[in-house]
Amino acid sequence: MINGWNDFFLLQQGLLFNDPFLYDKVIRDIDINEPSATIVYGEKKPESVHYFMDLLEGQGNAWQELIWNMHNRTQENARSGGSNHAFADGHVAYVRFGRTFMPINLWAVLPELRRPSALEP
Repeated sequence: MINGWNDFFLLQQGLLFNDPFLYDKVIRDIDINEPSATIVYGEKKPESVHYFMDLLEGQGNAWQELIWNMHNRTQENARSGGSNHAFADGHVAYVRFGRTFMPINLWAVLPELRRPSALEP
C-alpha cells in the first residue's frame, strides 16, 4: 500500500477526493514534517485491488485494505500481530496491529489528520 498523500494535496486545497487530480502530484521530502513517523509504504491484503492509502476516499476505505495482523499473530488472538512499514526517513519498522492509526495516524502528513479522533477506522 503506497501513501496517496491525500491529506496533503486535497485537504489543504479544500477539495474532495479526486483520483485524476492526484495522478501527477509528487510530495517533496521537505513537505513531510515528521518523516520518522510518516509511512510511505505498508503491507496490504494480497487480494486487494487497492494500491494507495487514500485517507479521504469515501469513508477512508484504504485502512480496511491493510494487513495489521499478518506477522507474529497467534491462533488465540488474530490481532496480536503486525506488519512491516517503510517510513519517509528511510527506516523500516514492524508496527503492531492498529498502531498505524493510533495513537497517531502515521499515514497522514497534516497535523489535523494525525490526531486519533480525526480518522476513525
